[in-house]
Amino acid sequence: MTFGFGEQGKIIESMTEAQLIADVTPALQKMFGSAAKAPRRAFATSWNSDPYAGGAYSFQAVNCTSQDHVTLATPASQSLLFAGEHTHELYRATVHGAFLSGEREADRVISQSGSVPAGSTLSINAALNLIGNGVEAPISVGAVFDDASKVLSVWKWVVSGSTQGVSYPAWAFYSPALADGGKAYAAANGFYVLTTINPGEGAWVNAKVAFSTVLPGGTAVQSTSFKPAVGTPASGGGVRALPQGWSLIGAGDSPTPATFSAAVAATGSASPVSGKVATSVISMWAWDPLKATWYFGSPSLVNSGGLDTYIASNKYSDFASMPSGRLSSTGGFWVNMPQSK
Repeated sequence: MTFGFGEQGKIIESMTEAQLIADVTPALQKMFGSAAKAPRRAFATSWNSDPYAGGAYSFQAVNCTSQDHVTLATPASQSLLFAGEHTHELYRATVHGAFLSGEREADRVISQSGSVPAGSTLSINAALNLIGNGVEAPISVGAVFDDASKVLSVWKWVVSGSTQGVSYPAWAFYSPALADGGKAYAAANGFYVLTTINPGEGAWVNAKVAFSTVLPGGTAVQSTSFKPAVGTPASGGGVRALPQGWSLIGAGDSPTPATFSAAVAATGSASPVSGKVATSVISMWAWDPLKATWYFGSPSLVNSGGLDTYIASNKYSDFASMPSGRLSSTGGFWVNMPQSK
């Protein structure tokens, strides 16, 4: 595949198939040697003559940042949403950016309907998987992950509790390979016994093989339900008010770091200035099981313009590079919250 732009793009669009083949063959032979054969077929898009495109695509002018593309993707209302390559903060000016933005807005429509389709499929890879329960229905760990030929263990982070012998925050543990599901192992190591992944919670699943399982449908867990309580005494928080520090959660409205940070902003807090995002969270992290690397997001780094550099220097991935540009309703993520004011 080649890419022609500007005047060259107009010329390529006007060429016949035979002319395209004749034009590209010398370049192929220069790259791969004189033995390289001419292409059998050649196709060119008609982007310039397309009356709905006019040859146009987005371009970042001086002083523009990826946040400007996030702003362009912000819905005007629940019924007026925006897709297109110009709304994708990572893959702008590309066909796949346009495609992914369409998937993103389709996910948004589903989440706005207030429910996740019954029978949603959770796909597990033969690796460590970070999952999330994004519906208002509990997941029975013993029922969903009971096959020892597929699952090694399941872990959930519990911030607080009252189980005797457990020092919180602590891990909850389950393993189908152990006769008691891991109760004795958990007790011996100061863990919590894992039985349920509640709505809005996340978990690690360590799998031997890839498999998929069907989860219950239900009302989508909204990011706003994690809004922290503020003040003394604390008040105004969501039903899953996040504490200071680390929490492992899942949301059914498929958030990005920017939309989640805005959703959990304290009631009455000042809106960020134009071109900036709310800084209600310190950072968000999700896991890519196939690449064994972290997706990372930080509103403060977005605002300072340092996110891309930080991600590159630590070999992380941007949330925008996820398949749909945002978390799925079955994806879990870590969030680090600042101290409530």
